[in-house]
Amino acid sequence: MVIKLFSKLGENSKKILNDDFVFQPKLTVKSTTQNGVTYSVNGVQTPNGNIEADFGTKFKLEPANLGSIISGGAATNTISLKLFTTGAVSAETVLDDVANVSGLKATLSGTVRDASNFVALTSEYVGHILAISAGVNVFGTTAATSSGDTSSPSTALFNGSLVLGAEGIYVGGELEYNASNAAISKYNAAISYCDKGESELLLALTDKAQCIRACYAHAISKRLSVAAEISYRRATDARLLTVGFKYGIDELSSVKAKVDSAGELCMAYIQEIRPRTTLVLASRLNVNQLDKGGHRVGLSLTYDA
Repeated sequence: MVIKLFSKLGENSKKILNDDFVFQPKLTVKSTTQNGVTYSVNGVQTPNGNIEADFGTKFKLEPANLGSIISGGAATNTISLKLFTTGAVSAETVLDDVANVSGLKATLSGTVRDASNFVALTSEYVGHILAISAGVNVFGTTAATSSGDTSSPSTALFNGSLVLGAEGIYVGGELEYNASNAAISKYNAAISYCDKGESELLLALTDKAQCIRACYAHAISKRLSVAAEISYRRATDARLLTVGFKYGIDELSSVKAKVDSAGELCMAYIQEIRPRTTLVLASRLNVNQLDKGGHRVGLSLTYDA
């Protein structure tokens, strides 16, 4: 079994509790040419009524091209470009199996938007007993969002993570170093158990040990999966419990729901209208304040040609 990167620990519960809960109109169109070039258009209406969109393309360079020369072997070089309606431009190049080392990947990405720039170099290695990632962010801003926003204080950031695992048990941590004040700006730790993809349990210490989080996911059957998460924040003594499920009605449709201890109830219906065309209807409401506003309804349509 291949070890997971630190960012992927607990991903089964994240998919159940976070994915498909879209609370604003959203449209995604993708198409792929015969030679493997992918084009995509994404559009979303923000809560203030504005439409934000981006146009992107992704293609691969064969090993005989520039990607092989740079990587020193038969690596595959995947290049992605995006243009945002906000005026931002982003680019990313990914080299897989660098220097003929299976599981070694290097990523160079960047975004330009007015004075907010983002340039980062990241390397990852995923093996059978360990997974390592290391990176440097030259300007210290975050990667572009769907609107191309990269706004944050400009400073160099260095980050890294390490996960060791065997027999489905993973132990790991990550940290981030801020060069501007010569201090560690983030550190997290976690231990996880995964039973061949059927169930996953995670206990994590995040936000500089200020937040304790435990989550659980279980694929009870091919149709039904459940998940739960509880978090405790030391500074505010706040506790939050969230439980949810996903149920496959048939091969083309499924439903999801989650509710938390604060009274927020979210539901989603996912329907494959036709091959590679998916419609998602979602809603969010506060069961403790049904007579007040703030409830949301969203719709997402994805077409992959």
